[in-house]
Amino acid sequence: MVASWYRFFFAAGFRPFFLLAALHAAASGTVWALWLGLNSLGHDLALPIAPPPPLWHAHEMLFGFLSAALTGFLLTAVPNWTGTAPVKGRWLLALVLLWLAGRVAFWLSGWLPPVAVIVADTAFWPLLIWLIGSALFKAPTKRNQPFLILLTLLWAGNLADHLGIIGVLADGGSLARQTTLNIIVLMMVIIGGRITPTFSRNWLVNHQAALPPEALPWLERATILSVIAVALIDLLTTALPEQTGLLIRASIAALAAVLLGYRLWRWQPWRIAAEPLLWVLHLGVGWLALGFALRAYAMLSLAGPLSLPVLDLTAALHAHFIGAAGTLILGVMGRASRGHSGLSLTAGRLMSFSYLLAGCAAVVRIVGPLLWTSSPLVALSVAGTLFSIAYAVFLYDFIPVLLIKTSKQ
Repeated sequence: MVASWYRFFFAAGFRPFFLLAALHAAASGTVWALWLGLNSLGHDLALPIAPPPPLWHAHEMLFGFLSAALTGFLLTAVPNWTGTAPVKGRWLLALVLLWLAGRVAFWLSGWLPPVAVIVADTAFWPLLIWLIGSALFKAPTKRNQPFLILLTLLWAGNLADHLGIIGVLADGGSLARQTTLNIIVLMMVIIGGRITPTFSRNWLVNHQAALPPEALPWLERATILSVIAVALIDLLTTALPEQTGLLIRASIAALAAVLLGYRLWRWQPWRIAAEPLLWVLHLGVGWLALGFALRAYAMLSLAGPLSLPVLDLTAALHAHFIGAAGTLILGVMGRASRGHSGLSLTAGRLMSFSYLLAGCAAVVRIVGPLLWTSSPLVALSVAGTLFSIAYAVFLYDFIPVLLIKTSKQ
């Protein structure tokens, strides 16, 4: 019985890693919301972590939650891209154990030597890169090989964040975290740009509905290049005067927002509004465009020439994290889990509810501190709570799908 379940559970990467991503989001989001709530009341929550809780939160969301969700997606998609066998069995178990070791080490970093925490938390990436690379280099096309570069940069960002936390980097790792988020946004732009219009067109064909216009190759290239430019400009403008750097960054972010918005408009998302499994993907891509628009506004408001009401840049960045990543990951995990389990590609009420909760969490995180100026930590705590509940709902709905073998599998 145990051996049979082991072969089933570790036969596909999406099962353990989507489960871990959702568990992590629900658990770490709850801890973060609790810490924020207690601090708003003048109390503290003692945690066995070395960095300040805000740095712990940022690190765990980037290199815990997002890394698990990304790994689950790539381990599922790469075999389809390359025609190779999926990573399973002992290799998949090894990946899971390394990811868990990193999480345990960082959550207990206050009790462990920094070097041990760094080694435990970064050991996951080389194995993932090797396993993904082994498949991608066997494919006849090189189209997907750039993902190896992006994964390597995420590995470097993980290491740089640790070096910032222990004081080796003067900025405390803030640039590493910003660059890591930009890389993840780039991956969402690429992946979302592939799966969202493809899945939508398939659904429209099955429903004998009119199709949106074909993709414009120049628009796809320009959109991706604009997001790459945002990441590079964020790095290069650190050497420029602050106002000049902010204005340049705002201009590139605004261009990315326009291109992403135009690409989304051409997909005609209103045509698939009847299917939550599809509209959540369009919603996530919409958050990508809005995130860059908010970044542009935030940087213009900080630069000062237009005397705009100031928007905190971290609030704008959360449009990408909670808004885009939060909704896209729910959508992708739900669709992949159902599709690869032989279930119908439709979303029930619980799935749709989780999408709405994630969207509400993003809105509260961005707008809440502006409206609740006397106690912004309460607004942040509410946003964290909504985010945690969204993924708890996903877990409630999908634990049977991820853990129990059906007759169709």
